[in-house]
Amino acid sequence: MSRFARTGFAALVLLFAACAGAHAQTGANVAVVINEASAASIEIGEYYAQKRNVPASNVIRLSTSVEESLTRAAYRESIESPVAKALFDRGIQDRVLYIVLTKGVPLKISGVRGSRGDAASVDSELTLLYRRMAGRDVLVTGTVDNPYHAGARPVGEMGPFSRRDHDIYLVTRLDGFTVDDVRALVDRGLAPSRDGRI
Repeated sequence: MSRFARTGFAALVLLFAACAGAHAQTGANVAVVINEASAASIEIGEYYAQKRNVPASNVIRLSTSVEESLTRAAYRESIESPVAKALFDRGIQDRVLYIVLTKGVPLKISGVRGSRGDAASVDSELTLLYRRMAGRDVLVTGTVDNPYHAGARPVGEMGPFSRRDHDIYLVTRLDGFTVDDVRALVDRGLAPSRDGRI
């Protein structure tokens, strides 16, 4: 369960990631996280980075569990700290707006469930990484309101996601049943349909 208290976050991430070109955002605004312990993660991350023109400096390689869940201590040591270090050391922490996780990166942080618990998704915890890197205090328990949630506003009123307006990263994940499923997802994203209804 995500610690972000609002729904629709993933849909907005995918929407704005697909529209990034329209707002002069490029692969330079994306960081791709690859788990070196997962062959699937390596293949998907490298494929996505190549197809989306993500600079090599924005490809973050780490070694973590390939299990679906890990402890908070393991998350901090093997995911959050290496991602923060890479972003900071490479001087891209402000330029990067989107973090893309790949199949093979754990999904969940184990813990106490519920609105006052500390269980979380890896994706939602990484969303808050910018705040932590900026020295802001981010509680581990409870929910955190999503500052990018549109609520009842039309999507067109939101404007492009920017570092000036938001102290979070938008985090999404490339995942599917197979590597081929994910590669097909990436390919379809490069040529979105202009027809149809949502």
